[in-house]
Amino acid sequence: MATSILGLNHCFPLPFAAMEASALKTRFAPSPTGLLHLGNVRTALFNYLLSAGGRGRFLLRLEDTDAIRGEDKYAEALQVDLHWLGMNWHEGPGAGGDHGPYAQSERGDIYSRYFDQLMESGHAYPCFCSEHELKISRKAQVAAGKPPRYSGKCRNLAADEVARYFEVPLVFACAHCTAGECSSPTSHARHLAQ
Repeated sequence: MATSILGLNHCFPLPFAAMEASALKTRFAPSPTGLLHLGNVRTALFNYLLSAGGRGRFLLRLEDTDAIRGEDKYAEALQVDLHWLGMNWHEGPGAGGDHGPYAQSERGDIYSRYFDQLMESGHAYPCFCSEHELKISRKAQVAAGKPPRYSGKCRNLAADEVARYFEVPLVFACAHCTAGECSSPTSHARHLAQ
């Protein structure tokens, strides 16, 4: 027997009856770019209560990939605030778990492994379009009344053409550099020579 969200069996059938109650896992994944605010608390509370009501697990993952605005002090304050509110997580920073690491910035090796699999199987490909080309393409699509979508321009490049693009030296520039010295190594732009 299937139950559903809000009793709408015809729209959203979910086989909750067939699931074990302990299989329920919810996640709160804030970006530590500032102090906890009411919207964060609401989202965390709903996920915490849903997991608690179903004898499930509440997971905390820090989406700490914003190197410009994110700070460790905000990640620490967020965890202190959640504990103060009584929302203790079963998996995440300080609690451990089988699916860590629980800071997004520490999961690069995991994503790299899957990215390599996608590249090897032909399900992903490099794109050599400049930001300017992509911006022009999006503007043209919007002007034509279409939703902006990537055209797939680089999808069918021949292997030798891809190799030539990779032979072009990459130039790295720092947005905060003056007179050849970089004052902020966190803001690098990658440019392909055209």
